[in-house]
Amino acid sequence: MLKRELGVAASDVVLDGPRAKRSRNVSGESGGSGVSAVKDKDGDGDVEMKDDVVVGGGGDDNGGSGMTKEDVREKGVEVWQIVKGAVNKENRTLSTDFLRLPSKRQYPDYYTLIKRPIALEDIHANLDKLKYPTLEALRADFEVCFKNAKKYNVRESQIWRDAKTLQKIATKEIDKILHPNEDEHVDVDGSDDDGDGTSKKKKKLPNMTRLMKSRLQKLVGRKDDDGRQLSNVFMDLPSKKKWPLYYKTIKRPICIEDIFKRIKRKEYETVADFMAEVELVFANALQFNDDHSPIWEDAVLLRVRTFLPFSSHSSHPHLISNFYQSHRTTSAN
Repeated sequence: MLKRELGVAASDVVLDGPRAKRSRNVSGESGGSGVSAVKDKDGDGDVEMKDDVVVGGGGDDNGGSGMTKEDVREKGVEVWQIVKGAVNKENRTLSTDFLRLPSKRQYPDYYTLIKRPIALEDIHANLDKLKYPTLEALRADFEVCFKNAKKYNVRESQIWRDAKTLQKIATKEIDKILHPNEDEHVDVDGSDDDGDGTSKKKKKLPNMTRLMKSRLQKLVGRKDDDGRQLSNVFMDLPSKKKWPLYYKTIKRPICIEDIFKRIKRKEYETVADFMAEVELVFANALQFNDDHSPIWEDAVLLRVRTFLPFSSHSSHPHLISNFYQSHRTTSAN
């Protein structure tokens, strides 16, 4: 496997290949086969969809609930074919470096760094053997595959970008299967009619998932008077190797990146669930760190100045409506 040039952006991607029935989602972690001769130790990479990525997909309104393993295989193979057939605007196939695992002889360090290697051909074999009980399990392996590639290769290298784009495509396709009729709006009053059989015109609010993401991004962007970003230390969990005491002390570790991922996977059924996890990030920091230490102080600032004014709406009976108003107010600041 050769090094590849830097440069083709995800926005240049067009999907050419078998069209799938409805599909879409994210999760998990996976092992990727895409390898370049250089590696990036922190190539974590968030998956952000760009509007000019075109995904081929058909329409099947089966929401994915109650699927048999045979159903998962059928839908999964369709997603797999779309991922394999993805090309950019220059008609370059993006999946080539991810089909098979790299040579252990040529890339021994890959197998030292990557704990769970997995390639696209492995995923196809697992589909054939009915090893995936759900599409979520399949999605987890796609994520591991492409996250492995991003972890090993230099950030923003061509192979890193291809991995990011293909991960995004797999996620979107599985999501379309699992949530084919997802409403893009939130009903504020929650009522279907006005009591006389006439359907009441409902107020429509922006999607709750987008609001939670926007609110969390605003929290992350908070800086102190010197321009230092307060959230940096809370973005990722501490190393288990360096901080074993943390994992003995803290019963439920969680970081801001975890919350972003859960928002993306639509795991929060209510705003209250989301707020509780943001609160837990800071509660853990306050519990583990000495009073008035720098991290303790940052946790207090973010929790009190940013989060609590927002979370105070949680006791209100119309939580979603208040959440929206909070979002509008803070966005204007």
